[in-house]
Amino acid sequence: ILSFSSWNSGEYLRIDEMQLLSNGIADSSQAMSLLGRYDYACDKLLSNATWASAISNSDYWESVLQPLIPTMTSNTTPSGVASATSTYSTNYPWHAFDKNASYTWLGSGLNQTLYYEFPQATKVYKVTVQNNTSNAIKDVDIVNGDNSDAVIKSATLLASTDTQGIVITNPVTIKKYGLKAKTSYSYPNAVVGEMQFYGRHEAQTGIKI
Repeated sequence: ILSFSSWNSGEYLRIDEMQLLSNGIADSSQAMSLLGRYDYACDKLLSNATWASAISNSDYWESVLQPLIPTMTSNTTPSGVASATSTYSTNYPWHAFDKNASYTWLGSGLNQTLYYEFPQATKVYKVTVQNNTSNAIKDVDIVNGDNSDAVIKSATLLASTDTQGIVITNPVTIKKYGLKAKTSYSYPNAVVGEMQFYGRHEAQTGIKI
């Protein structure tokens, strides 16, 4: 017997009660009462506290989310639209989505924004950014390009070429997302080596029986 409910506005499924039956009748010697949520990513039932901790961990989010932006070969292929408030020389916006950090988007100065517009409205739960060598950007905003670049989430990136994640705690469903590079560690221009947006991977969350 399963008793479950939604959690976090329906984004997750919560197990409130589960009992094992013997010949259709609850057997007290075999019955189990569980409170928590089953997680396919680690193949076990998590308590409320463990679940909350796992969600805030970027490694956990990596395992339950899937990348949404394809490997771009131009600003409009294979799908969606990469754009920016400015572009220096041939460092086009799509280079931030080409899966090759050696080619970058480069803006003219700071306070420049790199955009990706999906073909349809999409909910993004996490953004990853890979800085470019010594030209690292620092303070950034994830913005809503459908709503006058309203700020969705602000973050500070490290001066590292490692891929860094920004978890969107209050995701919105829109078509056009942007990353505004407000400051850098030393370089006078906005530079992004790689950027990716992540959505829910429905097959990895739920109840396993």
